Amino acid sequence: ATQILDDQKACRPARSVPIIHFHGTADRLNPYDGGATAAGFKYVSVKDAIGFWTEKNACLAPQRKESGTIQHYVYAPCAGKSAIELYSILGGEHAWPGGEAVDPRIGKPTMEIYATPLMWEFFAAHPMP
Repeated sequence: ATQILDDQKACRPARSVPIIHFHGTADRLNPYDGGATAAGFKYVSVKDAIGFWTEKNACLAPQRKESGTIQHYVYAPCAGKSAIELYSILGGEHAWPGGEAVDPRIGKPTMEIYATPLMWEFFAAHPMP
């Protein structure tokens, strides 16, 4: 999910933070374009959330790769040897990429990528002390 608007305003990290983010463009629970949900939470858009972190981490402009319904943006290098990666799943809903659907009402996961090993590789490459 992206940050809740009030949380983003309060976030002031003292150092660069590696970020890997997976988000479906059709997610109704955590809207890709931000906004309020039925539960009353106000989320920032994915664009604003990634912008927040790229600014905090002093990252370079992204490199973009596209395959099927996956748009992969890599912002690197960033300060403190961190990086930011965004996987946008076009038409994707609220489901874990490469996983099982938790509930068919909230979305079927893409099988074009598998989030778990991608996360493992990312955090192994960008450890935090």
